[in-house]
Amino acid sequence: MSIPETILIGSLPPPLTGQTIAFQMVCEGFQERKLPYRVINLSGGEHTRPEGGFSLRRLRQLLKPFFRALILLFGKKNLYLSATQNWVGFLRDSIFILLATIGRQRIVIHVHGGNYDGFYASLSPLQQRVVRAFLKPVDTILILGKSLRGMFDFEPALRDKTQIVFNGLPYDIEELSVKPKHLPSEERPKLLFLSNLIVSKGYLQVLEALHILIHDLRTDAECHFCGSFVLASDICPYATPEEAETDFLHQIKKLGLGEHAFWHGPVDGNRKLRFLQKSHFFLLPTRYVYEGQPISIIEALAFGLVVITTPYRTIPEMVKEGTVAELIPFDQPEKIARAIESYIRNPDEFEAMSRASIDRYRKTFTREQHLKKLIPLILG
Repeated sequence: MSIPETILIGSLPPPLTGQTIAFQMVCEGFQERKLPYRVINLSGGEHTRPEGGFSLRRLRQLLKPFFRALILLFGKKNLYLSATQNWVGFLRDSIFILLATIGRQRIVIHVHGGNYDGFYASLSPLQQRVVRAFLKPVDTILILGKSLRGMFDFEPALRDKTQIVFNGLPYDIEELSVKPKHLPSEERPKLLFLSNLIVSKGYLQVLEALHILIHDLRTDAECHFCGSFVLASDICPYATPEEAETDFLHQIKKLGLGEHAFWHGPVDGNRKLRFLQKSHFFLLPTRYVYEGQPISIIEALAFGLVVITTPYRTIPEMVKEGTVAELIPFDQPEKIARAIESYIRNPDEFEAMSRASIDRYRKTFTREQHLKKLIPLILG
């Protein structure tokens, strides 16, 4: 019996986000397994909404995915949809769900964040009815962890449709022969913030923690910030990404961190691997509203970095309730600094945590483990 074609709908990089990277991994998984599929890419390849007025070209770009999705009306297909958590995105998603429902196709949606219940609660009663109506035909809802099962309690018919699939490292690192890290005796320990620079992801807290570590605790270190400045709807004190960048660079000078804090912009490929290989601590004190299960934490675990993050969304599940990471509440830069200082002064504990990070990755978060569970759930 032949396997039906799967229509994979989502956004590919650029920009580089956890969701675009995860969707790219799904597409690669289908290709590697020689499964029948086609991709409908929703990405505009931009970090922010484009400025300017109406144009026919822009209209064609917006409508093209919907015309391509008309294939869902014909023959036997599977629909895999990387779902969004906002009203405009849901309206777009609902068109794909409607086409698949009319065509009587299998429908799988993948929620990569942890705010679907918050999105639903923000809607009017009429909008909530629309959301429930369009989600009811969905066959399977993929979520990132047990702590997110309650996101769909607003519709009893959806509770038994959820399936948990942890994220995975989006590339193989077996040939790199990763080993537990040791703190250098003649160099400064290196801290890494590897994520888009969104205020609610905590990059300003990391900068403050670095200042406390160096100036108050008298412990030398350097921190590398890798990512683009991106505005988000939850905490947004800036008008533009450029303003956020200017303020960040100003804060580095103001805090006297010019020789300790470095911003590199977005990194990918071998350049990103070098940062992961050379760094010792990974910092992500996040409370980003759309956070689910940060792939950057998986990358840090895979390379044996000591992870310092927040007890937020599925992160405690990722790090076994803190046994392979330090969990510190948001906006606690002094506690971050003291945790780093403690590991620097106790290198055996640092090495043990580095080894635990690698073990956790290998048991739970490899690319193959992720795809081995995900793809059968898509195919049904």
